[in-house]
Amino acid sequence: MDEKQKMLKEQQKEKAKKEIEKIKKKMKECDEVKRKLSRKKRKLDGEIDTWQDVQRKISGSSDCGRVVITDRFEGGMANGLKKHVSDVRNDIKKGISAAEDLSSEVQRQIDALERYHDTLQGQKSKWAAKL
Repeated sequence: MDEKQKMLKEQQKEKAKKEIEKIKKKMKECDEVKRKLSRKKRKLDGEIDTWQDVQRKISGSSDCGRVVITDRFEGGMANGLKKHVSDVRNDIKKGISAAEDLSSEVQRQIDALERYHDTLQGQKSKWAAKL
């Protein structure tokens, strides 16, 4: 190998090292975002579980299903409470549904980051093979 070829080979190695460092930086950023999203998703899923427990308790409560209670809630008061309880149930149901949709979207983003990480790993391996 002559001097020119050696110099070209060294330049290629230096370029490969620089590219690998760039890719490592992207992989680190990707992992950091993925970790943050995973933490947020766990917290969101915990909140969903909490609201599902509330929904089960409301649905399982005999007083919530039966609003007219003699000597406690009768007439206009009972009708108002009945509507309010129904509204609360619907709001909780909608909130849980929206939170589940958000959780699914966050999971899709995490999955996309994992695929991106795999792509970066492949690029890194290609550059490493040139060293």
